[in-house]
Amino acid sequence: MEKTARRRHNGAMGWKRLSDGDWYLLHTLVHVALADGQVVPMEVAFIDSVMKALHLEDEDRARVKSMLRGEVPLPPADVKPPAELTYQRKQDVFRDAISLAFSDGVFADAEKDLINQLVQKLGLHPGDMQILWDRAKRHYLDG
Repeated sequence: MEKTARRRHNGAMGWKRLSDGDWYLLHTLVHVALADGQVVPMEVAFIDSVMKALHLEDEDRARVKSMLRGEVPLPPADVKPPAELTYQRKQDVFRDAISLAFSDGVFADAEKDLINQLVQKLGLHPGDMQILWDRAKRHYLDG
């Protein structure tokens, strides 16, 4: 999605105050949370903490939570990452997505597939991401 189309889409989805990079992060997290067909309280809390860190207004946060409940339409899942994302920011998106996927203690196949697609979309080297995979697994699954 080109930048102007993304901005128009951001406004329609209630995320108009976000930079393209922040919008992409939140977009990714919403899709990861919904990947396995159920959104659990830990996933909502994780996304809520990200929204607070991004200083999203209450109205916009409520809209995102409505998306998580299936009450409003989602932006398409196949959105390309913004061209201006640095490699570090791409790693941050991956780290937050993998942490969210592990946060409920179950790493569903649908979440794994979506995360693998994310690595490809972001242009990240899978080997570079192994450390983040392992760290998230240890933190969330191995306790």
